[in-house]
Amino acid sequence: MSAMCTVASCQAVVDGDVVQCKADGDCAARGGAFAGSACVDAVCIDAARACFGKVTWGAEDTRERRRSRIRFVDLWERNVEGLEVLVCATRDEYCTSPESKVLTDAKGQADVQVPKNFRGTFQVHTFPERLAAQDYMKMKVLLFPPQDRDEPLDVDIPTTQAVHLVPRAALREQLAARAPLDPEAGHLFGAATNCDQTPARGVTVTLRSDAGGKPPIQFYFNENNTVSTTATETFALGQFGIANVPAGPVTLETSIPSLGGRRHGQLEFFINSGFVTTSIFPPTPLP
Repeated sequence: MSAMCTVASCQAVVDGDVVQCKADGDCAARGGAFAGSACVDAVCIDAARACFGKVTWGAEDTRERRRSRIRFVDLWERNVEGLEVLVCATRDEYCTSPESKVLTDAKGQADVQVPKNFRGTFQVHTFPERLAAQDYMKMKVLLFPPQDRDEPLDVDIPTTQAVHLVPRAALREQLAARAPLDPEAGHLFGAATNCDQTPARGVTVTLRSDAGGKPPIQFYFNENNTVSTTATETFALGQFGIANVPAGPVTLETSIPSLGGRRHGQLEFFINSGFVTTSIFPPTPLP
């Protein structure tokens, strides 16, 4: 039996029965490409991926509140001011009873109060006039990992971490003839990250759903604003999309083939018909 391990800037194939390390210091002692790696299951792994299989998340606690910040930009990455953001409780997937409503400021940012380790969503159902005329799609934002501390008020959210609103026509054009959009389905935009929140390259994505899709579900990966429907792993920015996801509960699973198929994460959530659901997908607790 053999396993793959990624260390700093190189890969090595090692026998599964060979112990490379017992502690992180053993990896450092190897020097060279092993510098900065961590000992995981007796193998030296890039520290950015050392948390795989060890992640834990706290339970949601409605007795405590935390300040969360979110930013929205349009198709041209301009700030969207006056956008109504709904704070939707856990299990209120259609947000029929929002906990609160907050408007974005001139920087496209909104500061909201949520329960500690919030498991609900932020949703956008209506748009300012200039966006409504362009048929921007409704948005549902998942918060992973759950937030256990206040976000600072004095740090502006960079564009790379903003929620990008998307017109229906732009999504249709992006996918071209590869996948005609199903008006009854939802769509998923995601970005896989490492333990240190840097983009994760080389991540595979699978989706389980009890419903069927017609037109068929279409997976794709993004690289420098170019869509590939033939790639099988994330590129440098960790970005991926899934079009025509049937509405209802789904399970998303991610893994790293270059690490011998080591699992990156597994999440269960709800897809809304006609919505774009978007999130960062970090390493998660595994069942």
